[in-house]
Amino acid sequence: MRKSLCIVLILLCCLPATMAWSQTQAQTENPNQAQAQPKADKTNPEKMDPMEVSATRVEEPANSPYHLPASSAASIWAIDHDQIMALEPRDIFDVLGYAPGVQVSFQGRKGMNFVSGRGGGNFIGGTSYAFIIDGAYIPWTQSSRMMADFPVETIESIQVVRDTTTLTLAPLTTLGGIGATIQGVIIIKTRKPSKSNQSELKVGYGNLDSYKAYVNNSGKNESAYYSLNYKKNHTDGRDDWNNGSDSDVILLKGGYDKNGLTADASFYYDWASREIQRSTAVSKTYGAKWEYDPLDTLMATLNLAKQWNKSQSTSLGLYTGRINTTINYRTWVNSTYSSDDQEDNVVQADLRHIIVSGKNNFRVGAQAIWWDCPDGQLYYEGFERKEQLYSGYIYDEYSLTKAWSVDAGLRADFRHISKGINKFSPTSVTPSDIINDDWAEPSYSVAAGTAYRFNPMWEASFRMSFVQQGSDDYLFTKDGQSLDSERQMRYEAGLVARIHPALQATFTAFLYDLTDMKQVVGSVTVGEDVYNVYANADAIRDGFEVNFTGYLFTTALNYGLSYSYQRSDNDADDDAIPHHTASLRLGYRYNPFSVNLMARYVSEYNSNQFAVNNSYYEIGDFSRIDANVNYDFVVGKTQWRATIFGQNLTDEEYETRLGWKDVGLLFGVELGLKF
Repeated sequence: MRKSLCIVLILLCCLPATMAWSQTQAQTENPNQAQAQPKADKTNPEKMDPMEVSATRVEEPANSPYHLPASSAASIWAIDHDQIMALEPRDIFDVLGYAPGVQVSFQGRKGMNFVSGRGGGNFIGGTSYAFIIDGAYIPWTQSSRMMADFPVETIESIQVVRDTTTLTLAPLTTLGGIGATIQGVIIIKTRKPSKSNQSELKVGYGNLDSYKAYVNNSGKNESAYYSLNYKKNHTDGRDDWNNGSDSDVILLKGGYDKNGLTADASFYYDWASREIQRSTAVSKTYGAKWEYDPLDTLMATLNLAKQWNKSQSTSLGLYTGRINTTINYRTWVNSTYSSDDQEDNVVQADLRHIIVSGKNNFRVGAQAIWWDCPDGQLYYEGFERKEQLYSGYIYDEYSLTKAWSVDAGLRADFRHISKGINKFSPTSVTPSDIINDDWAEPSYSVAAGTAYRFNPMWEASFRMSFVQQGSDDYLFTKDGQSLDSERQMRYEAGLVARIHPALQATFTAFLYDLTDMKQVVGSVTVGEDVYNVYANADAIRDGFEVNFTGYLFTTALNYGLSYSYQRSDNDADDDAIPHHTASLRLGYRYNPFSVNLMARYVSEYNSNQFAVNNSYYEIGDFSRIDANVNYDFVVGKTQWRATIFGQNLTDEEYETRLGWKDVGLLFGVELGLKF
């Protein structure tokens, strides 16, 4: 069945190309007929413009909070709504897997999904990329559990900023921090309406009794807009895998823009449940049969901006988020279970002032985050974790000439722990030390960059920064040693080439000099949980990323191609890094058909995370192929699209974290309409 589906999908992918070849032959024989072909018309879904694949950043006004310096252009990867939909992704992590230098991973534990890059984030807990959704910073304790349900249909654009020397976006340390400093930022913007009134409906069904439905209604006038969204997503999962899930999401959004005052507000709620996937026998967690039921998420944002005059503006962002869940613990040999109720609450405020005058762009800002897990931080249930993070930054970019710019800035993050755990004994579930009213070691970063445009085609850049992050005392360490603060010197050179619409490229080379980084050296089992053991280590990581976009032969055939290489001079660190990652996106349109073919490759790397006897095993070393075929048609004044899709067409059982295999081949059909 699986082989048959793969063959059918490949044949369907080839069908439009065959039809196009036939038409080309006919045009060659009758050139007058070729001249009579109608031009593409965006108002008619049967004559849609070809899908464009782009890796350029989202252009932001100079006074936007998301504006990034010119020296960061080479290290930004961007994708818009139409390109996201062309991927037919399982979730947002599927989308991020196509970004150069980014590695996504999954595990069947309380924190499930992670994003890392440039060798960072290869640890349990934490993630080396910070998520920002409509201005709201999402702590990793929330993003690792809720982002898999976030509806990609509601996303306008995603920007992956690999360079963390852009200090105005997010803290460089994590709440409840474990592991390395933040290595990058993922900026997600949700959609605003493009028409005065529009509606969208989509339904789909696939194997594993998976089904989904999406509904949107939105509208706007000269000064205001609204957007109402609902998404249902369900899967039974594979038999005996314990990986079923169910989700009902609403996203309500509205805004106002008049007389220099801009306001945007959103409300997100997800009524969800999720089984925590069973591991293979190689893991110490093999016997666990856990689930979240419920796994409810709330997120609300309010962004206000005032343009005082032509050069000065002030913005204020207020955000709150909460995960409210019950986790049920049992084993595969004992159906009796115990439960723990958990809350994860965050409140955030951002204030920034921006002055844009002539050649200069100056911004100063402060952020405050209040985080509280009254029932414990994912693990260590029953012991409240309550922290506050206070940050300040100053940044300036100056254009020396029309072609040459320089920028520099500094940031400081101060973390206060009101309540928490200092240290755990590996032989007892009782904490040996409770933290009350303690200031953690602060984190500092100083950065500078420069960019030079030789001509409209070529632009080069160089960036460097110093980052210092304090260590959490509560981490279980080898021989009970105290961990020193981690320090990083980061260097990055970039090149942007806009050679032709058919060929555009970005190239970045990086070197990170790490001193006293936190490195996992083993794990211990305590009751139901497994905890990592940490030690300090030094390493030099280096590598490069290259990305190409454009079209082949015709604008109807677009491509996106990326390759990344990374390594470390620390043997244990190097073994845990996939040295090679690559991705390919191909999109072809022959009206009324469109075809998309995607492939990703990750080389092998080693892991002993939760491994029996702490032995190392090789994981990764996989290629994943996805494809979809779409047919557009019109009924009355309604635009329709029918889709057949397949993911992991070769049914490869790869692992991104030791002990948890990919779910394998997924396939299904979708039907959508817009009016």
